[in-house]
Amino acid sequence: MLFNGGGVGATIPWHLHYQATTVEFPVESLVNPARYPTAVHQFALPDEQAADSAAREWIARDPGNHGVNMLVAPAGIFVFPRDRRKSKATNKSLVGGFEVAGDFAMSAPVDRPAFEAATAEVARDILSQVRPCGPG
Repeated sequence: MLFNGGGVGATIPWHLHYQATTVEFPVESLVNPARYPTAVHQFALPDEQAADSAAREWIARDPGNHGVNMLVAPAGIFVFPRDRRKSKATNKSLVGGFEVAGDFAMSAPVDRPAFEAATAEVARDILSQVRPCGPG
């Protein structure tokens, strides 16, 4: 299950929503989360309190601009710190929860060229552009 926080890059940024899928996201097979192009913290499934704490701590640093995307999956709980000022990349309009988890969704027709030219390098570039500044 994927959670998109309000204004953190969701396709419809003015509401909170959950999304469910049976598809495994690329982030679930990470060996070293520190090497992921955007900020991500991974927690073991029974440690939802630690994941919640990390999310709340990030948001409290700058409540007007900070939010999170979260993925709850068999591989664990993934918390993606987000900064609302960095919700877009130059070659992708809004970047939401599916994208930060590594599965890109086309949310606007202007994004089509990025998907037609999709490579791992393009994905890394998009994710690095939405990486929040400071400790995430």
